[in-house]
Amino acid sequence: MLSQSLVRRSYIVGLLVMGALVLAGCGREDNRKSKNMSQGADVDREALASFSNPRSIAGELVYVPIFSSALHQKGDREYLLTSTLRIHNIDLSESIEISAVSYFDTEGKLVREFLDESVVLPPLSTRQFVVPDKDRSGGAGANFLVKWEAEARVSRPIIEALMISTAGQQGISFTTQGAVVRELR
Repeated sequence: MLSQSLVRRSYIVGLLVMGALVLAGCGREDNRKSKNMSQGADVDREALASFSNPRSIAGELVYVPIFSSALHQKGDREYLLTSTLRIHNIDLSESIEISAVSYFDTEGKLVREFLDESVVLPPLSTRQFVVPDKDRSGGAGANFLVKWEAEARVSRPIIEALMISTAGQQGISFTTQGAVVRELR
């Protein structure tokens, strides 16, 4: 019994020693980068930019469908939905400018503008716009038109909407993706 325990301990010690050797074999440069990344220190954006989407563009008009409600059961019950439009700047080094977020109703009539002036989204940042569940001005087939531009060619932002509702113990949630209506540059 004593020899099995000794063998087991020796095996564990051996594994620990091998692990230490593997870690010691990693270059100091790699350890420094890992430490910086894990501590949220300055990220080498130039190095990250090399991974940017090669099919970049400099501006678009994007259509995003949303739903202010969803019918269920036999179509006689309705869930009122909160809709959240999100614009994600996924470019690693360049900002984008959001110049318009226009909200339209089911008939295609402008309900309201969400921006009074342009908003700049730095790299890897997100901006959201909310239509509360009690706001029924858009109707069941409401939508957004988002206009964005950049001074340089950038990775195309992700523009999507999240619809959600909860009532009692039931809930519903889903997303929609934006569709490019027109490239601007």
